[in-house]
Amino acid sequence: MTKEQKEKADFIASKLSETALITQALEELGELSQVLAKRLRILRGENWTPCNDAENFTHLTEETADVILCLNVLNSKIEIMRPKFEEITNFKLDRWKKRLEL
Repeated sequence: MTKEQKEKADFIASKLSETALITQALEELGELSQVLAKRLRILRGENWTPCNDAENFTHLTEETADVILCLNVLNSKIEIMRPKFEEITNFKLDRWKKRLEL
């Protein structure tokens, strides 16, 4: 996040409760899940949907941004331990990469 985005996220986090932010994050995750499920239908060419690939990709981009935004604001509220988060992220990326190299 840019400095300006962080300031806005901090402001939003100061105005909303942790439970409100968790609720919104869950709602956005649900919307992303629906868009991803529809994307699978489009990619497989199964179970027709009126949403074409370009529209779906636009929705996917928007919902992904919503989820990341909600998680960033939630992080401003609860201050996830950044060093530990980075350590876990690196461990999981390395593990995923190794699994794919087999």
